[in-house]
Amino acid sequence: MQPVVANLEKQCAGNVTFIHADVDKSKYQDLVSEYRVNAIPRFVLLNPSGKVVKQWLGTTSSGEFDQSMGSICASQ
Repeated sequence: MQPVVANLEKQCAGNVTFIHADVDKSKYQDLVSEYRVNAIPRFVLLNPSGKVVKQWLGTTSSGEFDQSMGSICASQ
């Protein structure tokens, strides 16, 4: 997933903010709790007001992830 995410970060630069939260670091514990991260990888897509739009839990096909995020980035 890392190459897919890295590509989307470039594609969406300026329109979408990506946060890479290491669940083992205490500074991310609020995010871990708020979004109930109990498996890795976990992706949460939020709209500008902070509402969850879509979530991916565990292994996700790169095609599905790329298509969902790519369409969002392209529409920005």
